[in-house]
Amino acid sequence: MSTTPQDDRTLRTNGARGTSEQRASVERHPREAGQAMLEFGMVVILFFISIFAAIQASFWAVENMAATAATEDGVRLASTAQGSGYSLVPAINQVAIQTTPPLRAAMVGTPVVVQVGSCPADPTAVWNQYGKPTVVECAYQLGGFVTVRVVGFGNAFLGNMFGFKFARGIPIDVQSTTHQLTFQG
Repeated sequence: MSTTPQDDRTLRTNGARGTSEQRASVERHPREAGQAMLEFGMVVILFFISIFAAIQASFWAVENMAATAATEDGVRLASTAQGSGYSLVPAINQVAIQTTPPLRAAMVGTPVVVQVGSCPADPTAVWNQYGKPTVVECAYQLGGFVTVRVVGFGNAFLGNMFGFKFARGIPIDVQSTTHQLTFQG
């Protein structure tokens, strides 16, 4: 079948767009536009949930590393500080003085309470006592050992967003124990 010059010109001018009849078959139905918008909305929600989850995980990592560093510094300080041969109370008191400021700085707005001599059993006990995200740093002596513990709930970035249940915050329970060292002069 041969083409006339008129047909050849129509193909050239309409090129990739084709004729009006061809374009009509390519146009989308209104329901397809709604489907695309719905799919986009679902992808955007999943994207933001994953971004917020990554931020929450970074909060957890920073707060847990700060608690671990505080307990390690605390036992090192308590084990080498000048205490009597009978009691480490002066050394244990020094733990709170030295390790609480860096811990407060890293806890992203979470209140840090210091207790010497006793410690809450778990993060839930801290929540029951204070009623909000709070971290307790405690140092105590048991036998010939010194223990420094950070326990409680740190602030959560997400809260109850998107149905996640971080109402109490990020649970933190880290402890370090070392043998008591005494220096006799």
